[in-house]
Amino acid sequence: MSLLSAIKGFFAVAPKTANDIFDKDNGLLVKTGQWIDGLQYTGQERAKTFAEFVESFKGFFVASLNESTERSQARRSIALLWVKFQIFLLLLTALSIPVKWVFPQFAGMAKDYFDLATCDVMVYGTFAVLAFFFGPYMFGAHISRKTGAEKG
Repeated sequence: MSLLSAIKGFFAVAPKTANDIFDKDNGLLVKTGQWIDGLQYTGQERAKTFAEFVESFKGFFVASLNESTERSQARRSIALLWVKFQIFLLLLTALSIPVKWVFPQFAGMAKDYFDLATCDVMVYGTFAVLAFFFGPYMFGAHISRKTGAEKG
């Protein structure tokens, strides 16, 4: 009997919870509906949001051009390790192709390495690392070289 009442109690809804969900003025369903309604942008709101995004991205980009703190150097070294690991996997794939002719039991090894190197996480992760960690840094180095050449 206690097992049945425990199961019934698990699926029963307390009146306060039901009131919190179904309240017509301030319930969870009303708040969810207002949130979904707020997702509909007009063209003007979309342009304003995009302009704010561009401004915030420019702020990040400019702030990271001259960033050379220990933290930024650590982020860049982690990003460099990610890229090195990606290149290592591709090199390991190329080196393991001849192994299947000498050791037939390892015939699928090259395919496994290639699948790992080209899985979505590795490919998108590498592109993200290259774009966000090295993009502003390389752009800043290019600008400083360019301005140094104009002064000299």
